Amino acid sequence: MVKLKKKGEKKEEPYDMKKLEASLHKAGASAAVAKKVIDSVKVHEGMSTQELRKYVIGHLQKLDPKTAEAYSAHKKPTEKAKPTEKPM
Repeated sequence: MVKLKKKGEKKEEPYDMKKLEASLHKAGASAAVAKKVIDSVKVHEGMSTQELRKYVIGHLQKLDPKTAEAYSAHKKPTEKAKPTEKPM
């Protein structure tokens, strides 16, 4: 089983095609678009989740720009920008 490196963590997690499929559907991808993206993904050992995400967004932009925008807008809590301090 291929393992992916998680951003900012030393551990790796197994690539889960079902997890990717669920996130694509959550972003609004049709079953056909999700299948095309999943079938085109070439995951390799040690690939980062960030690298996979960039590939998926790029492929989605060609197939379904609206879904690509929704997919790229979704960020996990660890990816969110830190709050900025307001000057006093």
